[in-house]
Amino acid sequence: MLLAAILFFSSCVEREHTIYIYATTDVHGNYIGENSLSNVKSYVDLKRAEYGEKSVFLIDNGDHLQGTNAAYYFNFKDTTGGKHLFTRVMENIGYDAVVMGNHDIEAGHPVYDKVDAEMSIPYLAANAISEETGRPYFQEYAIIKKGGVKVAVIGFQNPNISQWLAYSLWEGIKFVPTYPMADSLVKVVRQRENPDVVVISVHGGIGTADEHKVENPALYLASNVEGVDLVIAGHDHRRFADKVYNNGDSVLVMDGGSRAKYLSEVKISFKKKGGKVYDKSVEGELVDMRDVPQCEEFDKMFEPDAKIVEEFVNVKVGEITQDLNFADALEGMCGYMDFVHLVQLESTGADVSISAPLATSGGVAKGDVLYKNLFDLYRFENQLYVITMSGKELKDYLENSFDLWIGGKGPAYNYDSATGLNYTVKRSAPKGSRVKITTMADGRAFDMNATYTVAMTSYRASGAGDLLKNAGIDPSEIDGRTIDRHPEIRELIYEYLLKEKVIVPSELSKNPKLGRWNFVK
Repeated sequence: MLLAAILFFSSCVEREHTIYIYATTDVHGNYIGENSLSNVKSYVDLKRAEYGEKSVFLIDNGDHLQGTNAAYYFNFKDTTGGKHLFTRVMENIGYDAVVMGNHDIEAGHPVYDKVDAEMSIPYLAANAISEETGRPYFQEYAIIKKGGVKVAVIGFQNPNISQWLAYSLWEGIKFVPTYPMADSLVKVVRQRENPDVVVISVHGGIGTADEHKVENPALYLASNVEGVDLVIAGHDHRRFADKVYNNGDSVLVMDGGSRAKYLSEVKISFKKKGGKVYDKSVEGELVDMRDVPQCEEFDKMFEPDAKIVEEFVNVKVGEITQDLNFADALEGMCGYMDFVHLVQLESTGADVSISAPLATSGGVAKGDVLYKNLFDLYRFENQLYVITMSGKELKDYLENSFDLWIGGKGPAYNYDSATGLNYTVKRSAPKGSRVKITTMADGRAFDMNATYTVAMTSYRASGAGDLLKNAGIDPSEIDGRTIDRHPEIRELIYEYLLKEKVIVPSELSKNPKLGRWNFVK
């Protein structure tokens, strides 16, 4: 009786709570070294000391298994069975929840399934559904209890994965849009768990408040899903910290950009009495991690890993006799893109290669090409597909691509060019009349009704950028058109360099397999 009375009176006492939620997003493999999670570790530990460990919550919002030599090495080269470097870093820093990003799926089942199994931290993606069971493939949400406060973190993956990545990478999973799923799941979590604070951590971009954009739903979720205190966004590498209104209330939306350069910092204060929360205040800002020193203890802990990776990536794989400048790709044929196209054609034997620049600044200096330079040449884990397209579809595809290119619309990684053909692109002509294809690279006539084999990335073949769709090809047709699948393009570049040993960029355009194309007035 005495214990019951104490509990009863305790529940009726008004208590004030202040917690701090920190979030990283789009770390892209920057676990260790300069400008990495080492800086985040320093800052968060400082805040744990200042506010108390039970007042600090830490979330990662996805895209962590791709982007650096360290991520690549521990994804694909270190397969000894020990814990992944990412797992060890997350546990060392003390993350409370981790959300899946689209680039994490690129690593494939062997990698993300391993991380999911070995990591003691909840790995979240409520909208990644197992085709076998109909249940979430990963954990839907995490309930984190500290200092008498219960925080619910609901994690969402970017549902556009099926349009970006080869099915083999996500086999057995289907991806559901975040809305209206988020609306129903928040209601379930509030009723089932009775949390004090509800966070949606979505690996999707900011978008707009009045329209649900599948790839970028953050503002829409904040404006339309009731019962949410904070939405953590990402994916678009955009820094954002602002509130939107939701049925008379306000919801904070935070996006920390990318590569651990900024950390989202959110302060939530509220009063609680009789199990009810009121007078809640949510404020946030972005903190520049480049002003924060690295954590010496953390760096020492992972120094052996850094040395292993450094040795791996400094192995010579070939040589180039001239600088490759990535910005040249925006002007037309250049050594950088000629090299990628030639690798695609040589690796597949396809009639045509389609590719876009994955970088438009920086480059690779002449001299020895080290393994680490491969990540400059090709930063993503795209596989190489060969599909069939008609001459007309090729022409329409290029018309749509060059319309984006000439108009400066969207990212440069959608500015596809084709080789294996001879053609011109007239900048001043209207869309649909810019591309004039004369012949194939070997001099054969180009036939609008003929069928050609076309090498392109798995990302593009899956429908990304809508270039295939706008050429009249439904993404659902791609499986029936796919005649070959090859390994990751970066690996194909590696094999090509080992075979050729020395590359002369200025001579690549003379290779008869490439053909010629250029802009004309």
